[in-house]
Amino acid sequence: MVVLQVVMPRLSRAEHWGTGRIETGYVFDDNVFQAKNKTESDLIWESKLALAYFLGEAQISASATFSRYFEQMQLNYEQYEIGLEGPFGDRNYAAAFYSFSPTALLDKTEVDLEPFAFRSDGFELHVDRDFSSKLNLGFVLSLRQLRYNRAFSAKDSQIKSISPTVNYLLNDVLLLSGYYAFEMGRAKGGRTVESALDDISYNANIGSVQLSVLSGERSKIRLGYRIERKNYTSESDPFHRGRKDFNNRLFLSQSYQASKELRLSAEIDRTWHFSTDKTLDYKSLGISLVAAYLF
Repeated sequence: MVVLQVVMPRLSRAEHWGTGRIETGYVFDDNVFQAKNKTESDLIWESKLALAYFLGEAQISASATFSRYFEQMQLNYEQYEIGLEGPFGDRNYAAAFYSFSPTALLDKTEVDLEPFAFRSDGFELHVDRDFSSKLNLGFVLSLRQLRYNRAFSAKDSQIKSISPTVNYLLNDVLLLSGYYAFEMGRAKGGRTVESALDDISYNANIGSVQLSVLSGERSKIRLGYRIERKNYTSESDPFHRGRKDFNNRLFLSQSYQASKELRLSAEIDRTWHFSTDKTLDYKSLGISLVAAYLF
């Protein structure tokens, strides 16, 4: 279960050199391979360590995330991230992040074939501005690079996106957030079975809206919906040519600050994926429970 959150990840400031967070929890995914038929579920243990060092008003951050599958252990992966963030001017805030994931499996294949695998790295730039006590506008620029192993035809994939964001405080309790993302992807260097060049490209339009209910300083409830439309614009092999995918995700989460050091959170999400290639349709359910220790 992958969640994209484009709201600025501002860490709370303590009265010392920095701050840290240790998270651990479990995620249940009822369709880990995103299959239409013969779905397989699994329980995933996720843990994360995040540290931030203060440099005046700015801060340097680093994090490491580990995911371990109980059944499909070949899907285990890690992600590492470093970042620099801070205010500039009275109302502006900016953050830059670089992330890296070592080689991990992309998909399940037949037992007599080599599994698809890839590693990735990416860069994100976040900028936003408070236009009033209620309205915040910004944007996110993202560049990701996926590098596949020899079993997959796309040897070198690049994904670019730009996402305007908005956060509006309706009242003391309700916060409305949203973003629109335009994404372009291209995979080059592969070949079809007939040894022809097999370059793939697509563009995607992604929209999301989220309503947060703030109950004092301890509790926060979020209800969100995300929709994505992906159009494949070129492909040497007819498998992808002209294909259109539609992805819908609905989620509900709650976080609770049990104490100064302990935060608990839970989330449930439902995904429906539709494609002009009906063999690629699927649906999935994810449930997560996470505890975080803040220091």
